[in-house]
Amino acid sequence: MILYGRNEISHSNLTEFVDDYVWREILRLPLLGVVKMELNKDSAMCENLRRFVIKGLEKWIIASANGKDAKSDIKKLDTMTLDLLIPTKYSITSRLAVRQLLLC
Repeated sequence: MILYGRNEISHSNLTEFVDDYVWREILRLPLLGVVKMELNKDSAMCENLRRFVIKGLEKWIIASANGKDAKSDIKKLDTMTLDLLIPTKYSITSRLAVRQLLLC
């Protein structure tokens, strides 16, 4: 259970709140280069992206409640999405060495 101000926020609250619309809206800019029809066919990939958003929101809420910056904690969540074969326009991800870039 996370206390934020006068409200209690739990993982189940966030899971309930982050539906298909919410996670897609949060990832709106990164999803601009995605072939949405192919992404929508892969329910496991969509669920992984949704879990990524839920974990990111949790990290942000905890950091905000403690007066800290959540960027480094959220960056650690990259491992949740690194191995996803997200269908992009022009196969952009197949040409990028994302793992190597993140090690820099």
